[in-house]
Amino acid sequence: MQAHAMNHHPATLLALIFVSLLLLRLLLRLRLAAFYDTALTLHLLVRLRIRPVTVRLPGPDGTTMRVWCPASPSSKPPLLLLHGFGGDAKWTWVQNFAALSSSFHVYAPDLVFFGSSSRSASPLRSVAFQARCSADAMRILGVPHYHIAGISYGGFVAYRMAAVEARECVGRLVIMTSAVAASAQEITALAAREEIAVEDALMPETVAGLRRLLCRIMHSPPRLPDFLLLDLIQVQTPSVYIFVFASTFPHPCLLLFLYGLDVMWDMTSSRPYKKRAPALKILSQLSRTCVSLNQAIVIELKSMLLLQMFADQRKERSELLRELLEKGVGIDLLPALNQKTLLLWGDKDQVFPVDLGYRLQRHLGDDCRLEIIKDAGHALQIEEAGKVNKFIRSFLIDGPEFGTDRKLG
Repeated sequence: MQAHAMNHHPATLLALIFVSLLLLRLLLRLRLAAFYDTALTLHLLVRLRIRPVTVRLPGPDGTTMRVWCPASPSSKPPLLLLHGFGGDAKWTWVQNFAALSSSFHVYAPDLVFFGSSSRSASPLRSVAFQARCSADAMRILGVPHYHIAGISYGGFVAYRMAAVEARECVGRLVIMTSAVAASAQEITALAAREEIAVEDALMPETVAGLRRLLCRIMHSPPRLPDFLLLDLIQVQTPSVYIFVFASTFPHPCLLLFLYGLDVMWDMTSSRPYKKRAPALKILSQLSRTCVSLNQAIVIELKSMLLLQMFADQRKERSELLRELLEKGVGIDLLPALNQKTLLLWGDKDQVFPVDLGYRLQRHLGDDCRLEIIKDAGHALQIEEAGKVNKFIRSFLIDGPEFGTDRKLG
C-alpha cells in the first residue's frame, strides 16, 4: 500500500505545480480579495457541498434572497446563520462554515439588500421585514424547524424570528454581540459616539474608513496594507471577478479539471477515500466539481447583469441602519423567549458593550446562558472562531434537554 501511494506522488506533485502556476497567473490578473473570494466560493461548493440558491419570496415586491444551503439532504439538525452589517453570509461565516457544517445542515442567507441577489422593491426596512423574509425563505426551502445563530444585526433578526415571525419553528437560539436589550435611545447614543455618520462607519468607502472599522470591531485587527484594504472595498461586486475568473482559462472544463487535481492530492492520503477504487474517487469528485462550478458561474454571471441596476444597495442598507436606530428590534416591550438561548460576547467589544449581554441574560432568566470570550471584539466569530464554533455545537447538540425544546433532525 505504501509503495502504491509513493507511485502517485510524482504525478500528483507535477499536477499541483501546474495548478499553482495557473493560479499564480490568475492571481496576477485579479485583485487579491477577489481571488480569495473565488477560492472561498469553490471551497463551499466542492469541499463543503454548500451551494447558493436564490429564493423568490411571496408578495408583490419581487423580493429575493440568496441562501447558501446544503446540496443534498442529511439527518443533521438545520442551523440558520444570520450575518451582520460587516458583509454578506459568505464573508461573515468564512471561519465557521467548515466546523459547523460537519455537525449541522447549514443555511446562510444574504439578508435583503446585502448582495446583488438579495433585493426587494419593498419600502420596508424594519427588523421585522428581515425576519419575515428569512422565515419565508426557510419555509420555501422546506425546513420546518431549525436552530438560529445571529451576530450583531443578524442577532436582532434572530431574536425577532424566535419571538414573532418563526416562533413555532425555532428550536434553540444563539445571539452574538447584539444590542437586543438596548432601547432605541441607547442604540442611537452608541452610534453618536462615532466621529462620522454611522452608515459611513459601518459601510466605509475609503481605505482610512475600512481601517477604522477593523480597529472598531476587532480587538487585534490584522495589519493589512492599503492596497489590500482597497481590494476589500472594491470586492463588493463579486460577479465581475467571477466573470474574469472564468474567462482567464481557455475553457471552463480545464479550470474544473485543474481544481480536481488538487482534490486528488487529498484523496491519496485521506483515510475514508482509501476504501474506494482510485479511478472511481477521481471521476466522482471531478464530476461533482464540474456540476458545482458550472452552477456557480451561471449564478454569478446572472448577478453581474443586475449590478448596474442595483449597485451595492448602499442606500437601502443606510435606511436599514436608520430604522434600527429608531426602532431596534421593533417591539415596544421586549418579550421573553420560549427558546433556550445562548449569548456569546467578546469582552473587548467596542460596538455593543458586554453590559448589554448581561442585561439580556437577566431579561431572559434561567433559560439563557451568557459566555464571555476573552480578548475578542465585536467580530468574535472571526477572532475566536474555534471557541465560537465549540460553544455553538456544545449548546445546540450536547447541551442539556429543555422542556420546550423542539427535536430537530
